[in-house]
Amino acid sequence: TSNYRPEELYAKGFNRDQFVDFIPDLTGQCPVIDLGGETDYRKVDLSENSEIFWHPINPDTTASFNQTFEKMVGKDVTKDFQLPIPMEKRHISVPAYGTDTRGAKVARFTFNDLCVKNMGRADYSVIAENYHTLFIEGVPKFKPDLGAEFRRFISLTDILYGKKVALHLQSEVHTEQLF
Repeated sequence: TSNYRPEELYAKGFNRDQFVDFIPDLTGQCPVIDLGGETDYRKVDLSENSEIFWHPINPDTTASFNQTFEKMVGKDVTKDFQLPIPMEKRHISVPAYGTDTRGAKVARFTFNDLCVKNMGRADYSVIAENYHTLFIEGVPKFKPDLGAEFRRFISLTDILYGKKVALHLQSEVHTEQLF
């Protein structure tokens, strides 16, 4: 799958001329299905009162963020859990997690826990495979000096999306202004 039509793939890529001859083969083997529509579902029900995204970072949004996490998991919260990484002799530190009413695990992290520390796709995959919902607080507005953190955040959200993990986020600015 792709967000680009075959003729738009690798449009400004280095050595695109070596890729252009492949485009007709790709088009012949892969049907193009346009899923465009009038509604951008990424923005549906994201009002200021939603319990999905909070901004800016202040005592009010922090209190609401905390209340939503507590409402979802109740008072039975495990703190500082060491999530093992299969086949490796290391773990991921999960600051807090609980279980929702459906029995699904819900974890809570800070941006620093996930994107400032040296973590990668394998770490994010383990998190996504173990938790149905993630709460992440303290996401900054990305600036050029946050290059590594930005790449980690993109990898994290990409993996969470791919594994259908629900994301609740507290950020410095509205999600449309993060990048």
